[in-house]
Amino acid sequence: MTKRKIKLLISDHSSFMRIAIRKMAESNDKIEVVGEASNGVKALEMFDELRPDAVVMDVTLPETDGFKATREIMKRRPTPVIIVSGATNNQPELIMKSMGAGAVDFLSKSTEVADIDIANLEEKLINKIIYWAELPMNFQERDKLKTIKPAPELKLPPAANNVNFTPKGKVGLVAIGVSTGGPKILTDLLKPMGKLKCSVVVAQHMPGTFTGAFADRLREETGLNVVEGKNNMPLEPEQIVIAPGGMDSIVRKNSKGELTLHVKRNDDEPVHPSVNMLFESVIDAVEHPVAVILTGMGNDGTEGAKKFAKKGRPVLVQEPESCIVDGMPSSAIEAGAASEALSLERIGKRIAKWAQI
Repeated sequence: MTKRKIKLLISDHSSFMRIAIRKMAESNDKIEVVGEASNGVKALEMFDELRPDAVVMDVTLPETDGFKATREIMKRRPTPVIIVSGATNNQPELIMKSMGAGAVDFLSKSTEVADIDIANLEEKLINKIIYWAELPMNFQERDKLKTIKPAPELKLPPAANNVNFTPKGKVGLVAIGVSTGGPKILTDLLKPMGKLKCSVVVAQHMPGTFTGAFADRLREETGLNVVEGKNNMPLEPEQIVIAPGGMDSIVRKNSKGELTLHVKRNDDEPVHPSVNMLFESVIDAVEHPVAVILTGMGNDGTEGAKKFAKKGRPVLVQEPESCIVDGMPSSAIEAGAASEALSLERIGKRIAKWAQI
């Protein structure tokens, strides 16, 4: 029996790019391009009609731009949207705006196509389409409208309720994992959390070169000490470290017993920075850590959260109903690794209370 192909919808204002992306995508026998749209309105019409497994989206679309179209897709039926656009080149604010709208990944066509590096772009594009389209979907209300609003506290599986997920001593570090929609909501977590007597490390799925600007923006919006992480960087109290994009960050304890950040890339990990790698390193290096899993597509963080649960360490997850995409928190809940599912504000206040001890 032949496995069903990945249905791909392409939306780009350029007829040349639509043809080029179609040829690139269909060079792989796993992918079938089911539609092409030249503007955002047509893209949404075709999205409803064709029900694709993934969407390649330009941001500079006429009528309805790619940001609005992506947000609408996430409301109607959360589906992986990969931004392929020249407008995002060297413009981190556009990357963050795309991710805040719900995009899962990015490629810049301006530099790679202009340099006639079609083979490189093709390989990257195909890999991203296949990875995101084949992820198991954990959406609790996949085909219903999802909005960002408070929801009742979630009833967790018995496996989670049987463990006393509270810090057993002074909180040593808070590790946060987040993906799709993260740039839009992280401020809503960090503000009620405030300055902590421990360090915070955030693994936000994001391409390289953009996390520095992301840290700058969060610092301006929150007034907190938010910085981009660097290799061998000491982790200090009242500091929020954004793990560098496109790489993986782990936490270690040096010979003096001080916590430090180590940055490397593990090509076995499908997305970067890997939340699982961060969590697994933290549970080994920190005596009383707290893990947090926020909005995101896929299940990154679940394996690390299970190790937290096994040691009776708290794993706070964003309530699925308030997520742009609830795959990551829902996966941790279903695995019995979540201790509480709360609103962003309640997560922030809970951590603030714990970390002031």
